[in-house]
Amino acid sequence: FATPKRKFIIADTPGHIQYTRNMVTGASTADLSIILIDARHGVLEQTVRHSYISSLLGIPHILVAINKMDLV
Repeated sequence: FATPKRKFIIADTPGHIQYTRNMVTGASTADLSIILIDARHGVLEQTVRHSYISSLLGIPHILVAINKMDLV
């Protein structure tokens, strides 16, 4: 979707290892990466992997969000 000033592309990429290529493709032109952490499971291997890839791609803004905090 777009506004008069900006164009938005949302790429939802699962954390599973087999989707890493999709994550890189979706993030390759991103200005923002949102790393979502499930409070029940904490930081997992894919969390670290996606954070590292976001950094390698030079994404200028990385937002870390935690969900499901009501379940812990």
